Order: sequence, then C-alpha cells, then structure tokens
Amino acid sequence: MKITDKSARTNTAFTLIELLVVIAIIAILAAILFPVFAKAKEAAKKTACLSNQKQFLTAFKLYVADYDDNYMPAWTFTPNILWNQLFQPYIKNRDMFKCPSHSNPGITTWADPNPPAGFDKPFKLSYIANFRVLGNGFNRPNGQAVITNDTAANSPASTVLIADGGARAMATAPFIPEKYEEKNRAYILDDPLIDGLGGGCCASLVRSSDATNPDWAGPAPRHTGQAVVGFMDGHAKSLHPSKFYYGDTPWLDPQRGG
Repeated sequence: MKITDKSARTNTAFTLIELLVVIAIIAILAAILFPVFAKAKEAAKKTACLSNQKQFLTAFKLYVADYDDNYMPAWTFTPNILWNQLFQPYIKNRDMFKCPSHSNPGITTWADPNPPAGFDKPFKLSYIANFRVLGNGFNRPNGQAVITNDTAANSPASTVLIADGGARAMATAPFIPEKYEEKNRAYILDDPLIDGLGGGCCASLVRSSDATNPDWAGPAPRHTGQAVVGFMDGHAKSLHPSKFYYGDTPWLDPQRGG
C-alpha cells in the first residue's frame, strides 16, 4: 500500500498578494505602452495626411497646366461651387479630402446642394486652401475667374497653398491657441487680421478670426500640435501654426512668401 506524504504536496495556487503584484505590473506596463501606441497611431495618421496633401499638390500642378498656369477660384457664384468641387476631377477620391485625424469634418451649407451637371455635390472637407492664391471668387466658372497664375509667385517654396483646417483664429497672438475652436465646415485659409475681400461690405465676415462665418479659418494643429501644410512649389511638411500663421503673414502672400 502506497502512503502519500501530504506535507510533500506542492501548492500551485497564486496567493492574493501575488495576484495583486501581477496586476500592478500589467497596469504599469499598460501605462507605459498605451501612450507609445497612441503616438504611433497619430504618427501614422499624420503620414497619411501628408500623403493626401502631396497628392493634392501634384493634382494642383495638373490643373494649372490645363488652365494656362491659373489656379481654380476659391469659390464661384451662380452656381455656388467650392474649390474642392472644381478640383475633384483631378483627384476622383472624396476620401482623400478627409484627414484621418479629423473626427468631424463638415459640409458647407453655402455651396449649392444640387449643382449643375458636371460638378460634384458638396462633400466633407478637412483641408483649407489659401484664399490669396486661389482668388476672390467674384466670378463664374466660364473663364472670368480672378485667380493667381502659378508663375506669379515670387517665393513658391514658402507660400502656403493648402493646410489642415480649420480652426477659428484669434485676433491676437498666438492666433491659433492650443485649445482652438473648430470650424469644421471651413474651406478657405486666410490671414487672421487682414480682410480677404479687401474691405467693403463683407470685411467683417471674411477673416479667419471671425466667429460668425464658418467658411473662413486658420490652420488646425490636429497632429500633436502641428498642422500639415502644402506649398506652391509642391512640397509638404508639418509645422506648428506659429511658424507661419500670424497677422499680415507673408506665408499666405504669393507676392512675398515666407
């Protein structure tokens, strides 16, 4: 008959203290790794946004090559059509107009919801185009546009053409605060202080610092404090808004450049 010594048995169960130690270690590792994963995820989104803008810049070059080196207008009247609708035939992908880090892009209510044949309906847009490059919009899409010629830019490498948007700018420094108010239907980038229409009836309605107009905005630093910015010469990079966006900034003026 085999006699088992109970005292020789090994107890393989965890004690409560051991379980608490394991849980604490897992919690510490999670606290360390989760921010790393979040940063890696945001870095991937910024890379995708940068890729979007580089493709936009290539498409802009194709557009101006087809229109005697002229850019499309920021908008047109009769019908009310925006630059991204005019630009769509060169992109043919609405998803590219949405930044992966922009959780709530909107659709402007100003544009005609049912434009004439040949034009896309208004769609969601995460990017804003420089008004001082695209032009003032008092035109129709029939060759009467007041727009910028690509060859007229004195410093294309330092003149902003497109940027992450849109944030409501302040009328004083830092112009784009760290916690900014979003203008999720914006499609125009403009100086926070200078009237884009050159005065007149609408001067108070066309500054990116104006709260009452959702269409005009400043750059949105949605990528860990930076905005992806595309330039007239075709390159794009991420920048903190303070580097290029301020009152009377030359970065938005194709005649001066940053």
